[in-house]
Amino acid sequence: MIEVTLTVRGIGQLREPLGDMGVTIMCAPTAAAVLDQLQTQIPAITDLGGAVALATDTAYLAPDAAVHDGMQLVLIPPVSGG
Repeated sequence: MIEVTLTVRGIGQLREPLGDMGVTIMCAPTAAAVLDQLQTQIPAITDLGGAVALATDTAYLAPDAAVHDGMQLVLIPPVSGG
């Protein structure tokens, strides 16, 4: 296991419960591991039913995407349009 420290921001309905959160994870450094840890800490994420995505400033992250120390991530809630 590796300890990774990240900054995660929430947008949309996750902006308020998340803010700019520093996250330290002790597990396999993947996007899925980050999301799993955030779901245990912030009920608002779990309330969205698993439709939350993680992204960097350039792309969405697949669940198995590697994350590294100092990375800045964005947590994106589901969106709908009409």
